[in-house]
Amino acid sequence: MKTSPGLLHVLTRPDKPQPSFGILGIARFIKPWTEWVIVLIAHPTVTKITATESEIMARVHELIGDPTISIKLKNKSIWRTNECYAEQYSNSLGNIHCLGDAVHRHPPHNGLGSNTGIQDAFNLAWKLAYTLKGLASPNLLSTYDTERQPVGRYIVTRANDTARLHLTLYKTLGLLSPDPQTKAHIEAEFSADTPEGSARRAAFRKAIRDLDEERHGLGGEMNQWYSSQAIYGLDEPLSLSSTLSSILPETDHDRTLTHVSSTYPGFRLPHVWLGVPVHDPGPRAPLVSTRDITGHGVFTLLTGIGGKAVWGPQAKKAIEAMGVEVKVVGIGWGQDYEDTFFGWFEKREVEEKGAVLVRPDRTVCWRWKGVELPKEGKLEEVMRSILGF
Repeated sequence: MKTSPGLLHVLTRPDKPQPSFGILGIARFIKPWTEWVIVLIAHPTVTKITATESEIMARVHELIGDPTISIKLKNKSIWRTNECYAEQYSNSLGNIHCLGDAVHRHPPHNGLGSNTGIQDAFNLAWKLAYTLKGLASPNLLSTYDTERQPVGRYIVTRANDTARLHLTLYKTLGLLSPDPQTKAHIEAEFSADTPEGSARRAAFRKAIRDLDEERHGLGGEMNQWYSSQAIYGLDEPLSLSSTLSSILPETDHDRTLTHVSSTYPGFRLPHVWLGVPVHDPGPRAPLVSTRDITGHGVFTLLTGIGGKAVWGPQAKKAIEAMGVEVKVVGIGWGQDYEDTFFGWFEKREVEEKGAVLVRPDRTVCWRWKGVELPKEGKLEEVMRSILGF
């Protein structure tokens, strides 16, 4: 640990015969550097672990490379790689809604499990609250399945695709070969001035580069968008599919690596740092994110200079008619928040008097470009559609 401290360490012993229950190990520290979780990766052909505890401990010692180290086994368990997702998250009556591991199960690659379960809850919670309070139609609850099931399906595939990329790397390194002689031959190929050596090195480079989809897969984590009744896109000149084609990278690999943000209805509200105006002498207040000033159980309408005069009365009318809180927030010179680094200007995709309407789960659900003034009652019309009325 003095020379290579890290959260995860891959342990191999190509010089030793490898048992099928543990072709390699992954060491993850719990308390640096005295307590660890050791994951033994079984050969893909193994369907049942029959190794004894003493055999497992012997393999751990072998992978560590020092049999003198004292190891205290606190617990052991067996887990399987899952690749399954529910085709429906909600029943037809709309009174049963499932989330988390109940609807998507996959290996831990890309670190998407807890995130996805929390996002399920984030999507469902405000819809349940609004429906139970009578602020939304029960129809709103059907959008939970419509919005989240495609995300769960993608996440399961993404995590397992990464697992398959790891398997390709293991094959390239010879880790799936049980005997030391075969592994020694493969290891020798890496430095061989032969066509086989060149092919082996090229395969290794590709395997490592492909795994950027795990190490740097921000797009895989963040490029999620919704299309449902709870998203109002009728004022958009382009369809969702046309918009996605214009802003997303062409290949699946690049889409996985590249985070694409937009205020197109259905996208996450882009994060931008904003300044808090300070009118008295003294230090500046800490920056806040656009995501800090939205959410918190209410709808938020973001606008710019001159926008409050347009959208304030619209929001007041919608609140009076529907009882739903709509907070109008101005961003820009002399507004509620300052666009300190012009980040909102670059990401808002509407004019200064335009509007970006954000749901309680911080998803953009509608926007008005602001080239023309909206008709009377436009915001109420949009809100009624989003809430299922």
